Amino acid sequence: MGIAVFFVAAGLAVMGSGRLFSTNPSRTQVPNIVVSPADLDFGVVWENERFVWTIEVENREPETIEIDGVTTTCNCSSSDSNRITIPAGRSERISLVLNLLSSCNSAQPEALSTFQTMIRPRVHFNGETKELEWKLIGKVRRAMAVASKRIDFGSIDGSYRAISRNVPVLLLGDTASVSVMSSNPSIIAKYQSNRTGHASIDVTVESGLPTGHHSAILTLSPILNGSTSKLVRRLPVEIDVLPEIQFDSHTATIGAGEIGEKLTGLLTVRSVSRKPFTILKWNTDSPECVVTINHALSSNNNYTFHVEELIASIGNHVSKLIVQVLDSDGIAQTIEADIRHYGIESHP
Repeated sequence: MGIAVFFVAAGLAVMGSGRLFSTNPSRTQVPNIVVSPADLDFGVVWENERFVWTIEVENREPETIEIDGVTTTCNCSSSDSNRITIPAGRSERISLVLNLLSSCNSAQPEALSTFQTMIRPRVHFNGETKELEWKLIGKVRRAMAVASKRIDFGSIDGSYRAISRNVPVLLLGDTASVSVMSSNPSIIAKYQSNRTGHASIDVTVESGLPTGHHSAILTLSPILNGSTSKLVRRLPVEIDVLPEIQFDSHTATIGAGEIGEKLTGLLTVRSVSRKPFTILKWNTDSPECVVTINHALSSNNNYTFHVEELIASIGNHVSKLIVQVLDSDGIAQTIEADIRHYGIESHP
């Protein structure tokens, strides 16, 4: 199936659904540009993150035209050709990069789906700027449909055990199974299927990851007729591991007061898993801020700090409390919290 698009000097003739947009609608002169119907139908191709398709634009005008940009009606494409000058009687090629895995493609789980997008070049001709429109179509073969575009485990505390998520996968066409590889050895993924025809990618985050952000890219390769194809689908995985020992709040606002006044507040450090831990030492970055442990409010798995800070100047002030702890496994870590107050001018 093709769309033949051609232009004549007195007007626009389009076989299919091509249209003309002009920045000056009072003028009717249209550049005589010809695009081959074969260039507007890429046929049947496999799904691809970066499918490059080129169309040839022929200038049949007696003068040079300029194309200063190409847009499309979907967000799955870009043009490698930002500005093109086409002399009279000559042709130039415009390259498009299409993401055939994106929302431009049919969302239906079909082995063969229809793709279409409108190509809109901005043409400078005879002192005017006109936006033309051509329809690009094709068929996209899909090997599988994955239920999620990414896997986010969210935030977990450092005492977690191995956790897993399951992502359903629908095999399409001649796809027999899926090969899975993970870029992170601590984030394991494997393909599973059962006799009822249900398939999935099972993702497991092993225990023992250090505090911080962790990620992986899962590469899914469909296996067709017993061999792994060159097609790939990438599935990002994200997880944040929080400290096992942490402040109840990373910010303590102890109020506002006049210069020379002392403000007080409380900050509590606790073990998420309720395991005992030891406070090694603590300090602040402000000489006006004095921090002590309130033993009456503390136990072996949580400690409450009493904060007392002298207001030395007007305005908003932030002091940092830095605490070093030793957990039940003998691992030391450093945690921090902000102490905020506001100083106002003293009144006699």
